[in-house]
Amino acid sequence: MSASALGYLSKPSDDGVAVADTLNLAGVNAAIAKLPATGGTVQLVPGTYDFGSSSLTINKRHVQMVGAGKGATRVAYTGTLTTAIVFNSTEPLPLASGANLVVGGSVRSLTIEGPGFNNLSDNHRGVSLHHCQGTTIEDVEFVGVAFGVVVKWCESVVLRKLSARVSGAKTFGSLVIAVGLDNASGWTKNSVQMSDCAAIGHVAQGYIFINAQGSTVSNCRAVTTGTTVPCFLVGVSTTDLQGDLTSFLMDNCVADGGQVGFQVIAPTTGQLFEGVSLNNCAPLSAARAGGAARGGR
Repeated sequence: MSASALGYLSKPSDDGVAVADTLNLAGVNAAIAKLPATGGTVQLVPGTYDFGSSSLTINKRHVQMVGAGKGATRVAYTGTLTTAIVFNSTEPLPLASGANLVVGGSVRSLTIEGPGFNNLSDNHRGVSLHHCQGTTIEDVEFVGVAFGVVVKWCESVVLRKLSARVSGAKTFGSLVIAVGLDNASGWTKNSVQMSDCAAIGHVAQGYIFINAQGSTVSNCRAVTTGTTVPCFLVGVSTTDLQGDLTSFLMDNCVADGGQVGFQVIAPTTGQLFEGVSLNNCAPLSAARAGGAARGGR
């Protein structure tokens, strides 16, 4: 199977393919270990991979995790402080620009299922990206996951066709399909391209974008049941005074519910806040009336 046939732009042409046919974390790690140093594709078969309270950590470049489709391939975890899939260690400090990057890689075509989220102490995540370049998360469903995607200190990350929904009675859900970008220690490459995503039914914010420089968000939808939070939160960190927000575009997004549809955090003295645009973005009622905005899938 060639790289061009798979359609992965970030894959080297000589990648290998390994099948993870043992439905647990050890089976997936064994498949990754079989890949050459240049990376490759790990095919996740239909079924549920039980990760328990542990995480899959990917430090190798150009590793493509490909399932058999949402609902068909499931990754389940139980820990309330667990991240199901981590690219580049668990929680590294900001590195010098360009240092120790995990280049390429992707997670595609599967469901990640967590234990639900009822309070702020449940700090678990579906996918975390740290110091990554050109990584793609696509066609992934998050169910009962507190933080769908968390991105820190990355460049040219693509988030596409993601969906998140609550699980049973556990509906608190904050930062679902969230991008939390930190510009600490001089790291400035925080660009994310996000499109065609939907966060449905959570009490807290659907999306949060902090210090997301050079990013675009398009055709995304949030349905928030909470009455004291915004559906989309955009701004700069009020604790990290090095954080800036420049060249940020949100286009054709729809907010339903929440205290407000779109909230922008004002910068403090010394923080850059330039080139921030929200185009064709409106609460659902306004979108229905005008017919101009649409969002999600």
